Amino acid sequence: MTWAIPPRVAILNNAAQQRFFGASDPIGRRVTFPGQRATKEYEIVGVVQDTRYEKLSKAAEPMVYVPIEQAIDPLSK
Repeated sequence: MTWAIPPRVAILNNAAQQRFFGASDPIGRRVTFPGQRATKEYEIVGVVQDTRYEKLSKAAEPMVYVPIEQAIDPLSK
């Protein structure tokens, strides 16, 4: 039996969409992560609202969310 390798996928927050794509729709676009060990492309499959992790007064930072199984530095078992 042969298993298909699922495509690598990512979800951006609004801040990342604005910074990297402006008003363009990023869905279906492929991205890489310069400076990271990952060399494969990730397909953007969604955009979510911004979340602030420190203070509400601090501007939201661009974030990219990937499935844990496809993470650049996956958790060790």
